[in-house]
Amino acid sequence: MNLLEHYIQPGWTVTPLSDKEKQAMGKYSKLDWIHVNGKVDCYGSINKFQDIWIRSEWEDAVKQGYYMG
Repeated sequence: MNLLEHYIQPGWTVTPLSDKEKQAMGKYSKLDWIHVNGKVDCYGSINKFQDIWIRSEWEDAVKQGYYMG
Protein backbone atom coordinates (compact mmCIF):
# COMPACT_ATOMS: atom_id res chain seq x y z
CA MET A 1 0.00 0.00 0.00
CA ASN A 2 1.39 3.39 -0.97
CA LEU A 3 1.43 6.43 1.28
CA LEU A 4 -0.77 9.26 0.00
CA GLU A 5 -0.89 12.98 0.73
CA HIS A 6 -3.75 13.89 3.08
CA TYR A 7 -4.38 17.64 2.78
CA ILE A 8 -5.58 19.17 6.05
CA GLN A 9 -8.86 21.06 5.67
CA PRO A 10 -9.73 24.17 7.74
CA GLY A 11 -11.73 23.78 10.93
CA TRP A 12 -9.73 21.17 12.83
CA THR A 13 -9.59 21.14 16.62
CA VAL A 14 -6.84 20.16 19.05
CA THR A 15 -7.24 19.09 22.69
CA PRO A 16 -4.51 17.82 25.03
CA LEU A 17 -4.61 14.26 26.36
CA SER A 18 -5.71 13.84 29.96
CA ASP A 19 -3.18 12.73 32.57
CA LYS A 20 -4.79 9.29 32.64
CA GLU A 21 -4.45 8.94 28.86
CA LYS A 22 -0.82 10.07 29.02
CA GLN A 23 -0.06 7.42 31.66
CA ALA A 24 -1.41 4.78 29.27
CA MET A 25 1.30 5.79 26.77
CA GLY A 26 3.92 4.18 29.02
CA LYS A 27 7.50 5.23 28.25
CA TYR A 28 6.20 7.81 25.74
CA SER A 29 4.02 9.59 28.31
CA LYS A 30 6.42 12.56 28.65
CA LEU A 31 5.81 13.62 25.03
CA ASP A 32 3.24 16.37 24.34
CA TRP A 33 0.34 14.27 22.99
CA ILE A 34 -2.86 15.83 21.56
CA HIS A 35 -6.21 14.70 20.14
CA VAL A 36 -6.86 16.12 16.66
CA ASN A 37 -10.33 16.17 15.04
CA GLY A 38 -10.79 17.43 11.53
CA LYS A 39 -11.14 16.70 7.83
CA VAL A 40 -8.61 15.75 5.18
CA ASP A 41 -8.74 15.67 1.39
CA CYS A 42 -7.02 12.73 -0.27
CA TYR A 43 -7.41 12.77 -4.07
CA GLY A 44 -10.83 14.43 -3.83
CA SER A 45 -12.13 12.14 -1.10
CA ILE A 46 -12.86 14.29 1.97
CA ASN A 47 -12.95 12.32 5.22
CA LYS A 48 -13.33 13.14 8.90
CA PHE A 49 -10.61 11.89 11.20
CA GLN A 50 -9.79 11.62 14.90
CA ASP A 51 -6.17 10.88 15.70
CA ILE A 52 -3.64 11.19 18.48
CA TRP A 53 -0.52 13.13 17.48
CA ILE A 54 2.63 14.45 19.08
CA ARG A 55 2.10 18.23 19.09
CA SER A 56 5.33 19.06 17.22
CA GLU A 57 4.54 16.54 14.45
CA TRP A 58 1.02 17.98 14.06
CA GLU A 59 2.39 21.54 13.87
CA ASP A 60 4.83 20.43 11.14
CA ALA A 61 1.97 18.81 9.18
CA VAL A 62 -0.12 21.99 9.48
CA LYS A 63 2.81 24.10 8.20
CA GLN A 64 3.15 21.79 5.19
CA GLY A 65 -0.61 21.66 4.72
CA TYR A 66 -0.64 17.86 4.51
CA TYR A 67 0.69 14.64 6.00
CA MET A 68 1.53 11.30 4.45
CA GLY A 69 -0.76 8.49 5.51
